[in-house]
Amino acid sequence: MRVDLSDVMAAPGEKFPVRGEIDCGGMDPRLASPVLVDGYAESLGDTVDLNLNVSAKVATSCDRCMKPILEDVRFEMTETLKKHDELYDTDNPDVSYFEGNGVDIDDMVYRSVFMNLPAKNLCREGCCGLCPMCGADLNEACCGCVTDETDSRFDILDQLDQLKDLERGEF
Repeated sequence: MRVDLSDVMAAPGEKFPVRGEIDCGGMDPRLASPVLVDGYAESLGDTVDLNLNVSAKVATSCDRCMKPILEDVRFEMTETLKKHDELYDTDNPDVSYFEGNGVDIDDMVYRSVFMNLPAKNLCREGCCGLCPMCGADLNEACCGCVTDETDSRFDILDQLDQLKDLERGEF
């Protein structure tokens, strides 16, 4: 989606609406809907602030039971834009530089969508996940597997606990 900034740059302090859809499905098949953007662009002299409300649906899977889920992602993003000029240092990571009269925002919105995904995706709050022994879905039924086995590498720690009990006279 290309945002024309010529009117914005000519009117410092005024807010110009920015609305549209970005089809990022070609960039990543996990995006189950177009990314909706709604906000404004405002000139602050030599820079332009782009303030957007972003929403999208992302197809993913539950981190516990592996069932497919559709995650709603909504967030606000602000991007500072500056016209590329040979006189200025263009290495500032907080500023995105553009040439001409506008900027294509597809990549910056796409990156922000995935930076704002939750760290853990769950199909529901109390998802029990899969049995580590047989792989059964514990949300549907208890499988009956005994999962209280310990790792033999830690048996020495149990022996230390027993020695402490002996020292204290406990059995």
